[in-house]
Amino acid sequence: CQQEVTGTYDALKKKLKEAQDRMMQSLTAQQDEMISTLTQAVNDSMSTQKSTVQSFFTEMTSEIEASYNSTNTSLGGVDGVAEVGKNQLLSMQQQHEKDIK
Repeated sequence: CQQEVTGTYDALKKKLKEAQDRMMQSLTAQQDEMISTLTQAVNDSMSTQKSTVQSFFTEMTSEIEASYNSTNTSLGGVDGVAEVGKNQLLSMQQQHEKDIK
């Protein structure tokens, strides 16, 4: 009788160990899947953020470049007007000096 009890106990112990092993494998697989899904979500989010930041900098660079070019053009125009004004003043001064003589 004791042998039967011991045999049944050992068989039950073995079955419980197998069930525990299967459960641990299942939990490990679920954990791996969760980690993989989370990693993918984080990577996707980082890619989206990187893309957003990159487009922001591209847009800002383009706006700054356009503003710089516009300012440069305006200053070029101002320089041109100043040059014309300076030449007119020199011409008037020379004319005045001729008139005095």
